[in-house]
Amino acid sequence: MGKLIIRHESRSDQDIRDLFNSNIDTPNSQRILYVKDAKQLSSILSSERMSMLFDLNESKNVSELTKKTGRKQEAISRDASILEAAGLITKTKKGRQTFLKTRVKKIEIDLS
Repeated sequence: MGKLIIRHESRSDQDIRDLFNSNIDTPNSQRILYVKDAKQLSSILSSERMSMLFDLNESKNVSELTKKTGRKQEAISRDASILEAAGLITKTKKGRQTFLKTRVKKIEIDLS
């Protein structure tokens, strides 16, 4: 499991320049997610989705999460798709079941 750094999208051009100018290698375990504003960040990391991340230190299937949280399967699946698109979890199909697991152990928000 790696680390996710969340930054404002205005930093992306500077990060790319820094990467090429200094020949810095970004560790494979580190990912950067650029967001345009606080509203976008809160839509990705809602309280329900943060709770899911805490529950997914070990791989769990969607059915297990619905039982544990009392939420509907559709809500869990929707949130899982959003978290997967943001690079925070992986989804693996085994037969008819979908297993979810977090990809990050640490989330850092860079306000600079």
